[in-house]
Amino acid sequence: MGTAMVTSDEDPVPLATGPVAEVYASGTRVLKVFPGPLDRRTRARLEQEIAAWQGVPATAAVDGVEEMRDGRVVVRAELCPDSLVGRVRREGVLEADDVVDVAGRLGRALAAAHAAGLVHGGVTPGNVLFRASGEPVLADGGLVLRGAFPAEPSAGFAAPETVGDAVRDARTDLYGLGAVLFFACTGRAPYPARLGERPDEHVLRVLAEPVPEVDRPDVPASVREMVRTLLAKDPGDRVLADHRARVPVAEAKPEPKAEHGRLGLVVGIATALGLFAAAPFLLLRDTPPPPSPAAPTMGAAGIDRVEVSDGTDHVRLTWRGTPAGLVYLVVTAPEGRPLTKSAELSEPALDIPVEPGLRYCFEVQGTDGKQVYVSAPTGIRGATCAR
Repeated sequence: MGTAMVTSDEDPVPLATGPVAEVYASGTRVLKVFPGPLDRRTRARLEQEIAAWQGVPATAAVDGVEEMRDGRVVVRAELCPDSLVGRVRREGVLEADDVVDVAGRLGRALAAAHAAGLVHGGVTPGNVLFRASGEPVLADGGLVLRGAFPAEPSAGFAAPETVGDAVRDARTDLYGLGAVLFFACTGRAPYPARLGERPDEHVLRVLAEPVPEVDRPDVPASVREMVRTLLAKDPGDRVLADHRARVPVAEAKPEPKAEHGRLGLVVGIATALGLFAAAPFLLLRDTPPPPSPAAPTMGAAGIDRVEVSDGTDHVRLTWRGTPAGLVYLVVTAPEGRPLTKSAELSEPALDIPVEPGLRYCFEVQGTDGKQVYVSAPTGIRGATCAR
């Protein structure tokens, strides 16, 4: 890591860069490095919360909290070799028996947490891990770090009240469990973003559309009904078979909602020299586009061999640029989210944080100061991209 730890470790190996933390492997543990320090009171609350989670079954163990020498907070936890997102991506949807196992173990974990007055706050497929034994566990439980380092919730997996009002409580945890099981059964979010859909339109669908059904006859009817119940719009209708009594609610204070930029289809891109042209349309499509006419000079001739290595929550993008010495920008188009562009790059490679289960398109642009070159758009997770 760039700044030494206060305590000594085996050389940490980078694993991923998430929406908030950088994740490293160190021996049998994982180190999650957050972007800033915690004040004394927040640090004390975090340590109390971690201690309370130690008694919750089927959760990834957390050893404690440390600091980098520059003050950034580090959480040390159990390293699990696999995740639900990774398994579904490699092998497809879970078998019915595995869905039942995940439902039972995670349901009992949440029942125990809620009975103890704890809230996970981020039950998503990305936080369901598998130990070497194959046992599924919940990771990253708690509200303290989520309050200290807030991140925008995913409309595809978050409860309607989380998306609309930033509420995180025991009932939103139950919705998250329903979304996790829906993903395990189908390989997609309950409310995936539609191609070309603006973020505000996506949110409105989450708030208004009927609860989706799990169309898997091999999955027991009781589990399918459980998923339907957990995805209920009314938080009071979400119950687990393990605790039909009223779910205790330990609410978090609403987090400030990030401003959504208007999702345009045209990608604007410019360097300090003003040499990059506005990118053409970069779209996510359900079906392959019709054949395109031959690209003009300002096309993909100068940038090719674009390759994307898809990790759990990040991708590695590499390409070849000709002539040598080009300055690059990378345009990222997440499904149903605002388009983004990278900073200027001198090397033909970039690591990009991504959200599990979401489809993406990428486009590389480069210039030598006289000519602008644009790669063919490249997609992941089944996205078909067109300019």
